[in-house]
Amino acid sequence: MVRALGLILVWEISYLLSRIEVWLPLLFSASLALFSLGGGYRTFGGNEAKWFVTLGFVAFATVSGTLLHVFQVVVFTRTQSLLYWASLPYPLEITLGAKLTAGAILGTLIASLAYGLFLGRAPKLQDLAVLFLVALGTVGIVALFSAFLPRLDRLAGLSVVLGVFFQYLSTVYLPLEAFPTWARPFVLLNPVSQGANALRGGEASGLLLIAPL
Repeated sequence: MVRALGLILVWEISYLLSRIEVWLPLLFSASLALFSLGGGYRTFGGNEAKWFVTLGFVAFATVSGTLLHVFQVVVFTRTQSLLYWASLPYPLEITLGAKLTAGAILGTLIASLAYGLFLGRAPKLQDLAVLFLVALGTVGIVALFSAFLPRLDRLAGLSVVLGVFFQYLSTVYLPLEAFPTWARPFVLLNPVSQGANALRGGEASGLLLIAPL
């Protein structure tokens, strides 16, 4: 089972990396956002504000890269016939697990590259681990909500809603204390907040609860 998962995972990652039209726009968007936000926050708040938003946005960039592929997997899964799934050499859960994990790895790679281009150095190993957990948390949340939407035409709306939630109801741009009391539980449940806090040196134990490990 582990060997099968590894083989499918390698194939999926190779396929995703070969699709430059998918990951290059995401990398460009993340890098441009880091350049713009980092410079803007430094102008108005100094270096401390710059690093606050930079590390927060790196966590969100991980989610953005993961979201696209996860929704593609959801659509692909629902549009295939039972005959297709029955013809696969590996069990359904292994195939889907590998596809979703590949999406998490893609999101991590995109954010890491943007992080490296902006900082001029590769991210640390613990930072990569944090970003991967953020990506896994994203996979779990999207899969959960997608299960309650049987119609494919509603997935586009879900992707917009989740994208807004991940970006704005999080600690990407503001600390937790800036949110009203009623909103703070949602902010803390957001994997982007957990990832941003971990990259900044804070606590991120919630990642272990949110990520589908």
